[in-house]
Amino acid sequence: MKIPPPTGRWHPIRSLTIPETLFMTRSMLRPAILAVLAVTALCVRPVSAQATDADLLRENERLTAQVRDLEAALKAAMARIASLEGEIATLQTGGTSVSTAPKTPAPPSPSSDTPVGMIATIKAAFAKAVEDGEIERAASSRDEAGRIREFRALRKWVASANRTFKTTIEWPVVVLDSKVSSPAEGVLQVQVWDPATQTSASEPFFVSVPRRVVDRVNRPRSADEEGPAVFVLNGVFVPDIRVNENRTEVGPFDNPSFIAPMVEMTWLVEAKGVGQWTAAEATAVADDD
Repeated sequence: MKIPPPTGRWHPIRSLTIPETLFMTRSMLRPAILAVLAVTALCVRPVSAQATDADLLRENERLTAQVRDLEAALKAAMARIASLEGEIATLQTGGTSVSTAPKTPAPPSPSSDTPVGMIATIKAAFAKAVEDGEIERAASSRDEAGRIREFRALRKWVASANRTFKTTIEWPVVVLDSKVSSPAEGVLQVQVWDPATQTSASEPFFVSVPRRVVDRVNRPRSADEEGPAVFVLNGVFVPDIRVNENRTEVGPFDNPSFIAPMVEMTWLVEAKGVGQWTAAEATAVADDD
């Protein structure tokens, strides 16, 4: 004989339903979730708080290089447009000679006493190493053994070149900007200057100097001084040549500087002193020319 379950009375199983069980679980989890979110919010620091003066200087230098490259590309495009306009004018007149824009003279070979010249020297040294068989390029991307030999040779050459081309420099420079970064230190933005032609011989770059140097370069000049204030930067040129297997071409901005496929470089100058460029030094440069 089956006994039917009681009706209209409390039942031990029916009184505890599934929604009530879930409700108890969510009630217990809510404080734990809020605690995890609170700890996560406290651990996150704003990106701006992590930035340092050195990071800002590097970003400024990178943006300056990009602007420089864009200006160079624009100048080349304008020259090409002028050349095409001249050709069109010649064709329209039946090939007779017409006035055209003057041809841009070939730039002189960069001096090794400038950053551009140092980079050109390093490029030539790499090309010579490849020509002499010191660096053997892999036959193809599928040549695994050849690629291993190539990377080994590249790293060996890079280590040697970083030592070889680290050299002392004595460059005439003009100061474009200055900043005091601490009570004892400062930063100068400088550009190598050619006293013979009174033109810049490099792109701007930054050097760290003592605070007293910043004060010295910012001293007022006398009324009879003409032209930009030229200083002598004594220091050490430090190349940072490295292997980058993803860098296969120059690219639109050439920053870092492209040496060869899979080889690029940046550089810095460790300043040892900044002095005044004297008239005697300017005369010596003119005599050498």
